[in-house]
Amino acid sequence: MGAEHFKRALGSCNLKPAEGWAGGSSKKQMWPQQTHTVPDPQPLGACDGREEPENSATADGANAGEVEEEDPFYKSPVNKLAAAVSNFGYDLYRQQSSRTATANVLLSPFSLATALSGLSLGAGERTEDVISRALFYDLLNKAEVHDTYKDLLSSVTGPEKSMKSASRIILEKRLRVKPGFHSQLEKSYKMRLRALSGNTQLDLQEINNWVRQQTKGRIMRFMKDMPTDVSILLAGAAYFKGVWKTKFDTKKTALMDFHLDEARTVKVSMMSDPKAILRYGFDSELNCKIAQLPLTEGISAMFFLPTKVTQNMTLIEESLTSEFVHDVDKELKTVHAVLSLPKLKLNYEEALGSTLKETRLQSLFTSPDFTKMSAKPIKLSHVQHKAVLELSEDGERSTPNPGVNAARLTFPIEYHVDRPFLLVLRDDTTGTLLFIGKILDPRSDLVSSAWEEMPHSRHYSLRVLPSRRSCKLDLTSASGRSLFVEMLFGVQQGNSDVFLSSQAPEAIFTPGTMWAESSAVAEAKFFSHVARQALPDSVHLKCLQLCTSSLVGTVLSSYTFKTVVMHLLNTYPVTSWSRAVFTIQLQDVMCYLRSCLEAKRLNHFIFGNECLPEDIILPRATQRAEPLNLFQCLVQDPEAYAKALGEFQELQDRLTGLLLFGD
Repeated sequence: MGAEHFKRALGSCNLKPAEGWAGGSSKKQMWPQQTHTVPDPQPLGACDGREEPENSATADGANAGEVEEEDPFYKSPVNKLAAAVSNFGYDLYRQQSSRTATANVLLSPFSLATALSGLSLGAGERTEDVISRALFYDLLNKAEVHDTYKDLLSSVTGPEKSMKSASRIILEKRLRVKPGFHSQLEKSYKMRLRALSGNTQLDLQEINNWVRQQTKGRIMRFMKDMPTDVSILLAGAAYFKGVWKTKFDTKKTALMDFHLDEARTVKVSMMSDPKAILRYGFDSELNCKIAQLPLTEGISAMFFLPTKVTQNMTLIEESLTSEFVHDVDKELKTVHAVLSLPKLKLNYEEALGSTLKETRLQSLFTSPDFTKMSAKPIKLSHVQHKAVLELSEDGERSTPNPGVNAARLTFPIEYHVDRPFLLVLRDDTTGTLLFIGKILDPRSDLVSSAWEEMPHSRHYSLRVLPSRRSCKLDLTSASGRSLFVEMLFGVQQGNSDVFLSSQAPEAIFTPGTMWAESSAVAEAKFFSHVARQALPDSVHLKCLQLCTSSLVGTVLSSYTFKTVVMHLLNTYPVTSWSRAVFTIQLQDVMCYLRSCLEAKRLNHFIFGNECLPEDIILPRATQRAEPLNLFQCLVQDPEAYAKALGEFQELQDRLTGLLLFGD
């Protein structure tokens, strides 16, 4: 969005009041739709809430020569600068969102704007002009920009603030930097340059450690890999854990429907407040309901919720500018509401170089002029960004501020964030855009955030795969090796080790409306019990791994062999599974499976088994149940039985070849 739209947005916006307001003023208000109370209102003409003149043509003629008065909010140099860098943020978000149509997007553009603004100190006139136009500095007093930025940084990311932002310019190995650039960068932006050492692992570790330090340990890993051929790398990271002015009752948090699109609905953890007080408005042109909730430290969260379930929010996105959001903020009215919104833990990590190459900054990657920084020709090569945002029930107080007066409507507003939405976090004092996100699925980032706490996250990159019945993960190592992990959702039965699961672990399909009983936790506890008694060279897991890795076909599964091994471990002493008798134990596994196939019966290990270790807790009905036959399908389907026998014979031949010839 260019400077022309930037200026035009200041004067007007598209907000229209909806139906139903009660009050003694003649001024029209933006209200939620309430067909019970008043006749249809007329649209607002301008965002200050004044009524349109009766004769609009006369009014237009009378006002044609008038100069629009500047909003007092923008008389402060800091607020003007904040509006400029925030408009860069809205532009960057639009560009990234258009490249990521079917996944969540979360940006904290302020961290990247800070790095870019600092980079402009080292640019020659031509390149400085390119950066200034991208950051909308061409509308400001350029001579004051860098000194004012220092004040903006103190206001938004001071030491006492919960918002933790990190910006850095990382340069290629052994680049000589002119001292004037270095000193001015540190003076205005409190930013220190970092030159690479040439040791990839050490450089990666140093950058990650620096981000960890700047975010007070909240972002443990900023980059997975160190990019090659770095000339200039811009790094921007931000973390924020919001604290609401009024907390949500954790007892009211529950799993509720979230509509991914018109065809798909999932359950997410939803916070609720039936007596919420929030600021609300309805935009009829954008077809969205807007709600604003206050956070501590002078930050507000603004939700843009389409009236229809859709993942395409381009119409709303194209309207976003600093001035539009500021005008919306002035128009929203305080109301009572029945509120529900998802708990969020959003974790977004992205290399944004390709995105910025499609903007007016494209020349920074090809033929820039950074002669004020270094005599050596250099260019922007990489842009790395990471944003982490948490919004949970945490709040400052249990009840709303008694000084807040909400409009009295016949019924409270219903505001349920149960579909894809846009989220804007903004500093109320300066108007600075802190975070902006498109949330299509609140669940996926919860997994990504949790993964970062795992030790293995240093060695594997994570990709969450689409799934309606479980959580499917694709883990890829640096060498390209790929692992597939599937996590099932479950609800514990009392204090037992049996869960109701969204999918049977035995790979038995169940309809979406049914939850099967899962003994996965009980089985894991059984293997832990065995591990405590087993010899150091026990081969029970090696037997299981060898059999499952040699499987071919579709009838015999890894769960089949897991069940067989568990039965044998529960029959023979655990100490008998030593390395010296590995071949014998493997033969026992195959003999046991052959006898089960001949009988067409393999009993489930947990259900109906009263001979389990005492630390495995089962409902009494589960222990006394009739044993579940995992081979029941072979009894009912002769074709499947013949196929199972063939798979068994093929597996036995493969194992024999491995043991005899190692191939």
